[in-house]
Amino acid sequence: MTPAQHTLQIIKFRRFRTLGTANPFCATCGECRWWARFELHHIAGRKYSALLIRLCQTCHNWISIMQTLLPSMGEGEDPRRAQLIAELEGSALLHDLAAAKHREAADMLRGLPGVLPDEASDDGGAQ
Repeated sequence: MTPAQHTLQIIKFRRFRTLGTANPFCATCGECRWWARFELHHIAGRKYSALLIRLCQTCHNWISIMQTLLPSMGEGEDPRRAQLIAELEGSALLHDLAAAKHREAADMLRGLPGVLPDEASDDGGAQ
């Protein structure tokens, strides 16, 4: 192993330790390259809940912006009710983003014939 490869392994190990996993991935888009920037997102916002989810920086930025556009809670709102509303709205935003990413992937696959392993095999995928 070269000194550069050794240094890269150390950086990678430290990154995994910081992330708390050797298999990091974004919960909405599936980004899984270890060098990607991952962040923990408060599903209901910091004010309402400590529920966290790991997102890549791009998805986290989008979700955080969308959260700022949600209606604010009324004055004197019951804290438990406010937390539940915030958790449901935060979860819905995550689902919306994941659905958009899934549609993008489906559209991409429609335009790429023969990309699945079975389709690319010599026997035409027959078993």
